[in-house]
Amino acid sequence: MNRSADPLGAVLAAGPACGPDTADLFIGIDEETFDECQERERHAKAICRRCPALVECLAYSLVLDPSDGVWAGLSPEDRNGITAEAVA
Repeated sequence: MNRSADPLGAVLAAGPACGPDTADLFIGIDEETFDECQERERHAKAICRRCPALVECLAYSLVLDPSDGVWAGLSPEDRNGITAEAVA
């Protein structure tokens, strides 16, 4: 893992599989049903599984501590309890 002081730079340097064209898959929309959310997250996680920046993205997400969205293939519930120290 790139333990850079610039976690976003580390993600970008690793060549993430996601980008602006897929952002809606990772964050979602304000009004979606539970089933729509599950399907969207399933697609987002599939992109993450093939991503070369997975570890860097996880480290970045732990710095940001977002309350929503799929980061490094993990939903907010999946990330619950994971700390930055655990992946350092």
